[in-house]
Amino acid sequence: MKNKTLIVISILSFLGISAFYPFLPDTIPIHWNASGEIDGWGGKWNIFLLGALPILNVVLFKMLPKIDPKKDNYEKHKKAYEWMQWVTAIVFIGLGWLMLSFSMGIEFDMGTVIRLLIGIMFILLGNFMGQIRQNYFFGIKTPWTLADKTVWQKTHRRGGVVFALMGLVLIASILLPANYMATVILSTSIGGVAYLFIYSYLEFRKLQA
Repeated sequence: MKNKTLIVISILSFLGISAFYPFLPDTIPIHWNASGEIDGWGGKWNIFLLGALPILNVVLFKMLPKIDPKKDNYEKHKKAYEWMQWVTAIVFIGLGWLMLSFSMGIEFDMGTVIRLLIGIMFILLGNFMGQIRQNYFFGIKTPWTLADKTVWQKTHRRGGVVFALMGLVLIASILLPANYMATVILSTSIGGVAYLFIYSYLEFRKLQA
């Protein structure tokens, strides 16, 4: 039922965004840098791609359990998987409508809004990170988490905290001057990923000692 509701919402969003196509300028912004400045432009047909992302997201989440060698684990983390599907789809829907609004001439600080949106997404994803079981498509996949179930579980419990902190930092970066934003975002993202990579290795080494 949840999946059907989400696909209906995603299709309605796509139809709604597509309805504005005739009113868009020939060229629209399609990318913003970490400082919130437009650094990519494209034809207005790109709005169809943006609008279709939530639908593609739903289809992808539907396919993964069927082709993953560890497909049995998806039933064990079914609730977390469904919530992650919802969170990512809603973020894509939000981004689509934000970009449409900006392209229609409604001016606002896109960089700030995107950081807020992604920050909230990280916090929500972190909340369910510890429930994820071993699989080959999503989660913190390092050689050591995939090799050992205990390392996977410990790393994902720690990853939930790290993702939540990364989300809080992204939200807090809204208060910083624009010239610091790129540094904060990159250092936070790279630092968080590097920490979890090293953490999973050290936990694996402990088990081998």
